[in-house]
This record gives sequence, C-alpha cells and structure tokens, in this order.
Amino acid sequence: RQEAQRRLHAAEAHIDDLQSRCDASSSSLRMAQAQGEAAQRDLWQARQHAEDEGRSLAEERGRLSADLARCRSELGDARSHSQQEQLQASQLQQQCERMAADVQAE
Repeated sequence: RQEAQRRLHAAEAHIDDLQSRCDASSSSLRMAQAQGEAAQRDLWQARQHAEDEGRSLAEERGRLSADLARCRSELGDARSHSQQEQLQASQLQQQCERMAADVQAE
C-alpha cells in the first residue's frame, strides 16, 4: 500500500512537472507567435514604405525627364537665336565696313 502511494505521488509529481513544462512551452510558443506577427507587420510596413518611395521616385524621375527635355529644347532655341544674332552682327559689321569704305572712296 505504501509503495502504491509512493508511486502515485511520484506519478503526480511527474505529471505536475510535465504540465509545468507544457505551460512554459505554450507560453514560449505564444510569445514567439506574437513576435512573428509583429515582424510580419513590420515587414509589411517596410514593403509599403518601399513601394511608396518607389512610386515617388518614379514620379520625380518623370518630372526631371520632362524638365531636362524642356531645358534641352530651350538650350537649342537659345543656341539657334545666338547663331542668328552672331550672323546679323557679322552682316552689320560687314555693312558698316562697306559704308566706311564707300565714304572714304568719295
């Protein structure tokens, strides 16, 4: 009878130990799941931020490309205008030289 009680107490102690381990494991598992969910939320937010940044950069690139095209066009126009002014200045100088030569010839 005492041997049976001793075994019963030993079995109960073993069951209590296993229950404690199970509870600790369950607690650790819940904590790990919560950390995993938090990491997934952080990852989702980081992805959203990266996508937003990508869209912003693409929009900015489009604006910069349009600005560059406009600047190139304006530069081409300015160069053409400058060449025309240089040609006119050269023609005026030649005309002045001819007029000066004509005046000296008279």
